Amino acid sequence: MSGDKFREAWEKYNGRLHRYILKRMSGADGADDIRVEVWVRFGRTESNRLTEDQVLPWLIQVAKRLIVDHSRECQLFLRHMEAIGRHLPQIAPDSSADQTEEETQKILQVLQARDAAIQDSLVKLPRDLLNIFELHWKDGRSFVEIANMLEMREHTVRRRYAKAIDLIRETLENFPEWAIYF
Repeated sequence: MSGDKFREAWEKYNGRLHRYILKRMSGADGADDIRVEVWVRFGRTESNRLTEDQVLPWLIQVAKRLIVDHSRECQLFLRHMEAIGRHLPQIAPDSSADQTEEETQKILQVLQARDAAIQDSLVKLPRDLLNIFELHWKDGRSFVEIANMLEMREHTVRRRYAKAIDLIRETLENFPEWAIYF
């Protein structure tokens, strides 16, 4: 993409894009990241094939997808936090509770066993699933970004990530709900 076309699009649509994203997100958290990611993708794609009338709809469409991805990730995090909240007395009881040192040690042992089980399951994952899992979970890359890096369809990346999560969850079936964050 030529720098002039990118600069023109930036100057013309950046403010509108930013307002669009802010209006659809519950807060400014992540809005700037999404806006920047939209522009990065615009610069990476063959957007020079877009006509002047197609640029803004393309930007909005990519922003919508990123907002949905962000929303899904937040929902997953909230479900995990709710599960922890339901079991908080078991995990971190307040000082007024009569929790013994033995109970505290049991909780720590469960968490250590969980971590060991996760590590074992990661070692056993096929390399292609592990690679996608690490890029998304550890590196925080989006599925679209991973698809571009690995030259795959986004749907394929999502499917393989879900398969990796399923395989990891299988090893965690015997753990209490509060100990599982997948």
